[in-house]
Formats: sequence, structure tokens, C-alpha cells
Amino acid sequence: MTRSLWKSPSSLKRRRLTALLLSLVLTACAVPGAAALYSFGASPAGSGGEGNARPAAAGVPLPDLPLRSRSALLLSPDTGEVWLEKAADEPADPAALTTVMTVLTALEELDGDDPAAVLPKSLFERLLLRNAPTAGFLPGEEVKASALLYGALLSSGADAAVGLAQAAAGSERAFVERMNRKAEALGMKGTHFTNAAGLYDPEQTTTARDLARLLAAAWDKEAFRAVFTARSALVGPTNRHPAGLRLVNPVYVLAEDAEGVRLLGAKAGASGDAAEGGGCFLGMAEVGGKRLLLVLLGLRSETADNAAARGAVVEEAMRIFAACACPCACPIV
Repeated sequence: MTRSLWKSPSSLKRRRLTALLLSLVLTACAVPGAAALYSFGASPAGSGGEGNARPAAAGVPLPDLPLRSRSALLLSPDTGEVWLEKAADEPADPAALTTVMTVLTALEELDGDDPAAVLPKSLFERLLLRNAPTAGFLPGEEVKASALLYGALLSSGADAAVGLAQAAAGSERAFVERMNRKAEALGMKGTHFTNAAGLYDPEQTTTARDLARLLAAAWDKEAFRAVFTARSALVGPTNRHPAGLRLVNPVYVLAEDAEGVRLLGAKAGASGDAAEGGGCFLGMAEVGGKRLLLVLLGLRSETADNAAARGAVVEEAMRIFAACACPCACPIV
């Protein structure tokens, strides 16, 4: 069974107050001269361009990393300092990372409610035509919103993402409008959504810096972290899965252990248009007792295969985290 994500109003108020007090403490204890949380803006002219990623902060430098990803951003979410970037403001397809915003928006729209959505046969027919990934739900299945959260975020299930949008806003179109309002509120100036599932659309775009801003904001919400950090979840039972449905985050299957690195939560995927997109990664790790937030976009695999691109981008992400685990190589350790 999925553990409850919903709290009583009084509990929510206490948690919000605690989070506020904690944020004040972190601000007061921040490194002198460091940028405040969420304040990381566009890089100076001439930085973060093509080629190898280079350090963007003073201190002991990271080695030049020949990244395959077209865009990259590595930062400390606790200070806002950017340590590594490459084309962090270039537009890119958010692909499966779209569902990070989908889940965050749904949690805010539902505000503790847990309605059920019936996933119609027509939805699966439409997704089949787009060769879209699904979480494993079936036509006619009645699924609680709390289960759809896991299906959208862990499995990148388009069936779950669209069902969640309908449960939260009545229709995917209305829900996408809320996603874009949330992006605007977070200062994601290079981001625009056209669907909730991350299906390829040339009009759906984001940047590495915007996604870092999104995860930094979402991480503060306990209900979001419960889903994002889960390695797997058994959801249900439902009318079509009486024994429940097991959902798995493939990042933890693909990621190889690295000494000194503890992956706190991550999501990876690939663009539905493999020729133009590529693998993408968004995650948080603890390295040497410090939290690091990493975004990678546009890593093309040699075969232009989405599964291969997803595996390659996870490998690159773990290589970056591992490089930071060496005290002589990472300025934040």
C-alpha cells in the first residue's frame, strides 16, 4: 500500500512553520558571499557554453569534465552557489522531467484530497499512437491520485500523468495552465509546458537552470520528497490490480554505487524525439556530507535509442557526483 501523503490541517501548519524557521536558520548560517537559495540566475556572458563543463565558482576547481550532455548544471541547493555549468540557459526538451512539475502542481491543487480517476480506453489508444511510456495501469482502471503521483514520477507513466491532471484540474488542458502559472511563479523564464506527461512537443521547453530551480522548490515539500526519493512503491489495490501494482524508479537500477556518494532522489528519462533530444537527469545526492543538485539535458546515445540514452545519462550523472567525492577535486567537499 502507498503510505499516506496527506496530513491534517493542523499538522500542515506546524510543518510549514517548521520549514519557515529552518529556512531562516539556513539563510543566517549561509557562507558569506554565497548566493541565497533560489537566487541563482543566468550565468555571465561567455560562461556555460559549448564544450567541456567548467567550474563557475571560486575555490579548488573540479577537473574539466568532457560531458556528453548538451546542458548541465551542478550546484549546492543550500547556498545557491553554482559549481559546474554548461549551456545552462539553452532551451531543451524536458521530456520525462516534466512530471516533476506535474506532481508538484498536483500536490498543490489537490491540497490533501485524494480523489480517484478512471483511466479510459481512449487515453491508452492515444498514448499508443505516440509510443508513450505507461506506468502499467489498464484501461478502465480506477486509481487514487496518491497512486498516480508515484506512477507519474517513478515510472514516467503518461497514463498516470494525464490521469493525475484530470483528477486535479478536470482536464489536462486546464492542468497545464496551472503548471505554467507555477513555472512563472518560480521564475522559470525559459520554461513552457504543453502537456503533463512529457510527450515531445517543440513548444514544450525548459532549461537546466529552470529545472534546478524547480527541484530546489519542490524538495521543500515533504509530500513531494516522499514520492521523489522512493525507489519503488506498491500502489493499490484497484479494480484492475487487486493485488496492487509495483512501480519502480529505474534510476536506482541503472546507477552504479560510487564511494562517498549517496543518491537522495533522482529521475531520468529521454526525449520522445531521440534525434533532437536525448537523455535527461534531475537529482539530488549527498557527497561528503553536502547536498548537490544536478541537472543534465540532451545526452544523445550512439544508437539514438531512448533506453540507451537514459542509461547513459545516469552513468554521466554518477560520474559527476563521484568526481565531487574526491576532496581534492570538488570545492564543496
